[in-house]
Amino acid sequence: MLVVDDEPMIRSSLSRILIRQGFEVTTAENGAEALDLYRDQQHRIRLVMLDMAMPVMDGIECFRRLRALDPEVKVLVVSGYSAGQDAAEVLAAANGFVRKPFDLDEIQAAVHAILGDEPAGPQPPRPGTG
Repeated sequence: MLVVDDEPMIRSSLSRILIRQGFEVTTAENGAEALDLYRDQQHRIRLVMLDMAMPVMDGIECFRRLRALDPEVKVLVVSGYSAGQDAAEVLAAANGFVRKPFDLDEIQAAVHAILGDEPAGPQPPRPGTG
């Protein structure tokens, strides 16, 4: 997973949620950093969680460039920003949208819906195994 958000608390919260679900997480502070990371680690990134309002390169431009690099990239928009025609186009083309502020259940449901599987993380012990 690649979590892209300019707010450290949001990056941290999303990372913790995903790591608890068994995902490997990489973070970026803005769209430009996200593109560099995606170019280098595309084979490892199953989903990009993308904020829309960020400095350096916003989520709209980042989304467009990600799709130019990889038309199949899965993107979940996690943002409180939804104004404007460009944002509406991104929201319509993305694989999902969760509005900030979000809760654990919303994030988990959106990730599961997009990926269509359960993460390969820590599983609860089976009965009789302790």
